[in-house]
Amino acid sequence: MNHQANPPPPAFNFSHLINELSFGPLYPSLLNPLDRTYATTPDNFYKYQYYLSVVPTIYTRAPSPPPSSPDNPTALPPNYSNRNTIITNQYAATSQSHPVTERTIP
Repeated sequence: MNHQANPPPPAFNFSHLINELSFGPLYPSLLNPLDRTYATTPDNFYKYQYYLSVVPTIYTRAPSPPPSSPDNPTALPPNYSNRNTIITNQYAATSQSHPVTERTIP
């Protein structure tokens, strides 16, 4: 019986770029913690892990004065506040990374 050595494992490169990561509708000018994250390594077996805590968030902009009505000068038009509110999410992120052996790659 001829026993052959196992072929070498493939060379993985886990370098990456996260352009944008968000949960929910976009809130203008909000930069999330992992937006524009770039991680690189010369090692073939290197593990990156990100841990996220996501929190529901409501952003409300102060409404501009509503158009007045002759019948009720203080009444708001229907759904007026919805134009000034964004229901979305924020998150906090922590990360860790370190070299690993070829046996620990899933």
